Amino acid sequence: MRLDPQTLNRLAVLKAIRRNGPVSRVELARLSGLGGATITEITAGLMAMGLLTERKQKPDGRGRPRAELSVNASAGIALAVNIEPGVALVASFVDLEGNLLHSETAPLKQHDTLEALAPSIADDIARIVQGSGYDLAKIMRVGLSLPAAVDKRTGIV
Repeated sequence: MRLDPQTLNRLAVLKAIRRNGPVSRVELARLSGLGGATITEITAGLMAMGLLTERKQKPDGRGRPRAELSVNASAGIALAVNIEPGVALVASFVDLEGNLLHSETAPLKQHDTLEALAPSIADDIARIVQGSGYDLAKIMRVGLSLPAAVDKRTGIV
């Protein structure tokens, strides 16, 4: 999947803030290599989405006080699911700063084919999410890792 330049810039800004935050827009431009106007546009959009928080520093003289940006860790959740073949499914919920919120392990049922395994995995994930107490709408992304050989030409596991 290819990402458009705007999405790549938005991701670069989020990563820079997450790694270096809290950070000012001026510092963010230096860290990301993007122009000031681009930083202002991207950060305004991310703030409107609730993904960033802004804290103004106390003025230390003349001029406008510097505002520092941070990732709003509680704005969403990512769910990482690791399949340990023949053993277990491990589901880990993390906030937007990567802090582990909750992890749960479910025994993995034996299946002969990936086609038979997939619905079982989906059912386990749904059960874990439902039992986690987290609002489904807060889960922004789900990543699934499954150790297997992949045909690079076709993308088929």
